[in-house]
Amino acid sequence: MEAEGRALYESLQPGRERFRLAFENAPIGSVVGLDCRMQRAIRTLCDALGYSERELLARTFIGITHPDDVQKRFSLGRSFSGEIPSYRLKKRFLTKDKRLVWLDLTALVVRGSRGESLYGLAMVENIYRAQARGGGTHKR
Repeated sequence: MEAEGRALYESLQPGRERFRLAFENAPIGSVVGLDCRMQRAIRTLCDALGYSERELLARTFIGITHPDDVQKRFSLGRSFSGEIPSYRLKKRFLTKDKRLVWLDLTALVVRGSRGESLYGLAMVENIYRAQARGGGTHKR
């Protein structure tokens, strides 16, 4: 039985590695725990905010949010409670050197088989960078 378990484990490794690489190299995204702390942060988010992954994981989303936009975080609590399934908004964040960055945030809660909240999934995209790729300009 142990050999069968080992064979199954080894057969799953290529898929896990593909998923890890896809997550780490995605143009948007970040996984957030139930306490609003990030459990993983992809390079795109780190680059947009000027933090290393280790530095970013030591902060909460509230800690990197512009003070005037902190109230917008309560949508996540409503999502965890099941009141709303997901939400999307444009939100101001502060970079490591305290510059303002606008990010497009889409958040949802991943639920288990019994409907319990497992973790939040927040996907963020740097609005300025996206606009620049499309050739448009974006002023605030």
